[in-house]
Amino acid sequence: MSEIHVALSDLKELPRLLDNFTRQLAPKEDVEYFPKIRQLIVKLENDGLNVVQPTPPGPDVRLQWEIYRQGKSTGIDKVTLKRLCWASDVVHDPKFAEYLHCNIDNARSKVIKGLVWSLHLKWAQKLPKKEITEYTARQLDSYPGTDRALIKWKGDIITIIGENGPANFAKKSLLQKLISPKDASKEWALYESSEYIYSAVTYAMDDCVEKVSGSSAIIDYLFETLFIWTGWQLDRSALDITVKKLVFHPEVNQFTRRLLTAILSHPLLGDPRLPANRNNWVGIDLNARKQFIQWLSAADIHFFFDHVLKGHDPHGRRSFWLKYVSKLIGCRSLLSDTVAFQLRGNKDISFGRLSETQNKAAFILDFDKIVAVEFSGVGCVYLFTREEFDKSINDMWTDHHIREWVLKNQDLPRDRRVPHSGSTWEYKVKNVLASYGVRLFSSYGIRL
Repeated sequence: MSEIHVALSDLKELPRLLDNFTRQLAPKEDVEYFPKIRQLIVKLENDGLNVVQPTPPGPDVRLQWEIYRQGKSTGIDKVTLKRLCWASDVVHDPKFAEYLHCNIDNARSKVIKGLVWSLHLKWAQKLPKKEITEYTARQLDSYPGTDRALIKWKGDIITIIGENGPANFAKKSLLQKLISPKDASKEWALYESSEYIYSAVTYAMDDCVEKVSGSSAIIDYLFETLFIWTGWQLDRSALDITVKKLVFHPEVNQFTRRLLTAILSHPLLGDPRLPANRNNWVGIDLNARKQFIQWLSAADIHFFFDHVLKGHDPHGRRSFWLKYVSKLIGCRSLLSDTVAFQLRGNKDISFGRLSETQNKAAFILDFDKIVAVEFSGVGCVYLFTREEFDKSINDMWTDHHIREWVLKNQDLPRDRRVPHSGSTWEYKVKNVLASYGVRLFSSYGIRL
């Protein structure tokens, strides 16, 4: 295998030689020469690379270290030392680096791998000490063996344990190849669940956010690979910050739909209006959450009037409610079984079910202190106080049917059952909403 690898490696120079030869004959084109050979070389280079697996020391091994650290022993046996290299807290102890410098001139492969694993494990929490990184770098540089992982690391020590290692790793592996963190870690025989890889993925995410409006490939990579990385389950702080950056991105209009889909389908996020998902949004900027809910509310309003009512809106209800989209904390369409069946293929909008109805659908608009209910058939706007609505509807997000007559509550005061007649209904509804603190503002900041 090694002879084949060496022979094929010589072919790396062939594209350059051919390019120099033909430069004078024809305009240069951006062509990838011999793609199958290139792929084979990469495969051969990565064959035999196994991701470093931790072998944490047991209590007896740690006890021996404590005995030495307290000055009660003069040395550590080789087996114990090898195991201690896989204890990140020990590796970061200056005394451990001092011991290695004084006693181990030529470290074995297991020792070097353990040191790298330990340095990577707590990379972001506690940057590696100069003494231990210098020692590890020297051992890598002088490593004479045939271990494939160590040979690969030896070829790029700055990336493996340099101060800007995660950023270099992100540039060279994640961003250049647009591959998953899992595949990138495997390619370099690194531990994916380390803080080093977490830092690299965070760097890649930030870079993609900056370039997200300029490349469809970057958009795909951001939302289909980095955004759904399983590593966020261990620490989602960088994901939460990224959500805020994307929501308030100056070019967000170019990828709003992708962002909506990515967040709504994300196991750590989802629709923030749903009770089951509210804890998922605790760490996300409040203004970003409000903005996201506004997008969802606007989409729900368009869905109800454009898709359910199919544009049949003689009283201009859609334009009226869109003015209030920033005041909504939630809204939802409730569809009859017939309409729900017709729209069953729509995956972008969450809708509930309406029973015992003569209408095709109902639409609930939640303003917190007051809740408005519209129906597909022109009739009245029903305006519930919070207490009245919660007493009638236990959960507007339920998967069970909600009865139409419950929403058409005839016990509501007349001024909160507003008919869609003439041009006065908007004025009446606006006054009721304002009496509960839901007011619009003009461009001059004046309440309307």
